[in-house]
Amino acid sequence: KMLQLIRKTRRKPTKIRQLRFQSKYDTRIKLYNSLTKNNEPLMLNSKTKRLSWYTCGPTVYDVAHLGHARTYVSIDIITRIISDYFNIPIDHLMGITDVDDKIVKRAIELNVEPKEIAKKYELEFFHQMEKLGVRPRRICRVTEHLQQIINFISVLLDKEKAYISNGSVYFDHSKIIGTPALSNITEDDYETDNEYLQEKRHHRDFALWRKSTDNIGWKSPFNDTKGRPGWHIECSAMSSEYLGDHFDVHAGGIDLQFPHHANEILQSNAYYDYGYKGNDGTWVDYFVHTGHLYIKGCKMSKSLKNFISIDDYLNTKFTANHFRWFCLMSSYNTSVEYSEDTLSNCERIHQKFENFVAQCNFASTKILETQPTDRKWNKSDNDIYMSYFKLKADVRQCLEDNFNTPDAIQLLIRFTKKFNSEYLALFYDDGVTQPLPSIINMVTKYINHILSIFGIEMELDTSTNTNISDDTILHELLELRKNVRNYLKNANDKNFMYQELDRIRNEVLPSQGLSIKDIGEGYIIEKGNINK
Repeated sequence: KMLQLIRKTRRKPTKIRQLRFQSKYDTRIKLYNSLTKNNEPLMLNSKTKRLSWYTCGPTVYDVAHLGHARTYVSIDIITRIISDYFNIPIDHLMGITDVDDKIVKRAIELNVEPKEIAKKYELEFFHQMEKLGVRPRRICRVTEHLQQIINFISVLLDKEKAYISNGSVYFDHSKIIGTPALSNITEDDYETDNEYLQEKRHHRDFALWRKSTDNIGWKSPFNDTKGRPGWHIECSAMSSEYLGDHFDVHAGGIDLQFPHHANEILQSNAYYDYGYKGNDGTWVDYFVHTGHLYIKGCKMSKSLKNFISIDDYLNTKFTANHFRWFCLMSSYNTSVEYSEDTLSNCERIHQKFENFVAQCNFASTKILETQPTDRKWNKSDNDIYMSYFKLKADVRQCLEDNFNTPDAIQLLIRFTKKFNSEYLALFYDDGVTQPLPSIINMVTKYINHILSIFGIEMELDTSTNTNISDDTILHELLELRKNVRNYLKNANDKNFMYQELDRIRNEVLPSQGLSIKDIGEGYIIEKGNINK
């Protein structure tokens, strides 16, 4: 009878809690976990094999800048790799802070309602994300989840993990057990001079609900006046509403690590009793933080007024593709310096990949016109295929290693150079066996596939090569240049003619938006002046 009574009164675990203690599925991905400061295996529930992911979104009170873009483009790259390359379904939720002291302050300055400010800049943010190629995801707004936030706070009060002071509610830091997560912090990191310090029992305590001093807010059971949610509580309450009492990954910019994410962990563990009374459960398994964006040695921020807005960037000669390359060329969790020189290099890399794919498509089409069926493989075919096979394995290894896109990109660059010089060049060399269209198409399909996963949009203008072959004058000029160049290899007086041929290559063709690269006995035509 006693056992039956215990079973009836015992709190039943949620379905998510039950699933957590089942065996885990190893994705083979190593993910840098800010909680442990180590690369750890990304393990998922063995039944669902789905990844639950929460991202802290923007506080919508002003225009977004490239520092924000770096965070959300980087997270977009990671989630694309997880879903499109590793074929892992993601339940991705983003929180939008549409009520905040900054929003209220801006609204008072402009004499408008705070919701008008929030709506304006939220729409701008998502429009900018669309321009940058960031995939939409499910969103949750603070103003639409006030009851969930109030309920969350009420539970913390019932458990005596929070207290009311002067109409505001604070988390009681003295009630935590163990060392706060995500923190290599000292007492100096905590605010000791803010206006609310006298309301706190300890300077480490933080607001869960703040009594309004400007009559802007909502009624709550905590006082007789209006109030607004604290900053940290919103993400805990909203993620719990949709992802349950445990989820896999929590992401955001590195500046959110402390105090925002550290305090989220404290209040969520207290809410679910994780770490208390022998409960060894966890609220979140992995924290992912993107690095800062620097400009001229300083962190890009609105407070320093050294930021470049996303719209201002997109009005320059650089594109969304170039900025995505910029993010791909550095590890997502390291700080990176923004400069026009770096963006120009990204522009050149993008152009080279477009030229490579366009030239491969052109060669494959022309070969098929005279060689409709594949011949038997020779040594060149076998050698390049083995290099291609190794490329695929090495790229996978990079992406499994904390989404190491910089090394993966270098692998692709080195392979395309090798493919150009050792295989595609056979197409332009008279008297040798032509490359196989099936191998050319296999390679271009893979390159397109990987770049598409990274979110790179290839704008292939096949008309460039087609027009060249159809334009008799230009075609004959190029053929003449090739023949004279080959003849001069055995001639005695070469300097003058070589200078003339180099002038065509270095001056005439670039002025028409073309570049020519001498390979073996032939040449490769590329769109754009890649040597600029």
